[in-house]
Amino acid sequence: MGILTDSFEDTVKRLYPGMELDRWVPCPTITDTGKTCAGAVKLENLERLLESYRAGKRKSSDWECPECGTEHALETLLVGLSRAPGHLELATKEIINAVRCDGDATREHIHVRMNQARLWMQDLFVSEWNLDQRNADVNCPTVFAFYPQGGKSLLYESEYVLQLYCMSPDGWHGVGRDGLVTFRPQKEWWNQTLGFIQKAAKWIRPVASLVPAIGEAAGEVLGEWAAGAKNHLELTAKLAEEWDKVEVPEAWKLVGENDHPGRARDWSTQDLLINLKLALSGLSFPVKPFGGLKEYRTRDGKIIWLCPCCHKDAKW
Repeated sequence: MGILTDSFEDTVKRLYPGMELDRWVPCPTITDTGKTCAGAVKLENLERLLESYRAGKRKSSDWECPECGTEHALETLLVGLSRAPGHLELATKEIINAVRCDGDATREHIHVRMNQARLWMQDLFVSEWNLDQRNADVNCPTVFAFYPQGGKSLLYESEYVLQLYCMSPDGWHGVGRDGLVTFRPQKEWWNQTLGFIQKAAKWIRPVASLVPAIGEAAGEVLGEWAAGAKNHLELTAKLAEEWDKVEVPEAWKLVGENDHPGRARDWSTQDLLINLKLALSGLSFPVKPFGGLKEYRTRDGKIIWLCPCCHKDAKW
């Protein structure tokens, strides 16, 4: 989004010298009638509110839409739109500076800031699917690693590993053998899952990149979880980004040239979840259903899936 914004504004300034631009951020609320709220606010006003909040001059970190009255987090509204340093950028810079200056004394600080940044990204992912997850017909785990066995090249006919993840806010982590399956996906399986994987990758990639970036500075704090998340989640994101370039097996092709499971489709989030649940339910996990993962509703009404250990001690 930043690249698109820079390119557009540079083009306008070059073609129309002296022309001034006003950038507006729309309210993302969906009304009861299914339409997007008509409210909007100038980008510079949101940046000013966020700056005041960070300076301690403003108590709330939210913006209230004057049209529908819904409060939205300033950080969330500004993601991808603002040139001002974001939450994750500031957190990362703070961590790096602390490591350089304070050495061993910064370990606890690193751990706290890492958790804050990771929790924020994971919560955005959960929010993406939360509304439809309340429907029992489509409710299923939504975080998993999926990649070619042995890190081989991407091919439809390859053998793949799927590892279900516990969605604990304290840190996503694989559930181990109980939720691990190795198989050769058929065409129907690809059709059911690729749409979800490609849409979910926009959150998987930031989470995967955030953990190792901090883990290199404080490896002993994160332990083995960081290495596992880096390898498996980044492989999943890579698969999602490159799949439309993979050649379809001749046996799968129909008369039309558009018969490509990896090609983007205009599916709703509910359709994506319905297909994902069908695909996951058909896999032979050592522990069923879903590798022992259990549904859990957080205090703010969001649905996540937890391993038995995290579900037992859940406090969110």
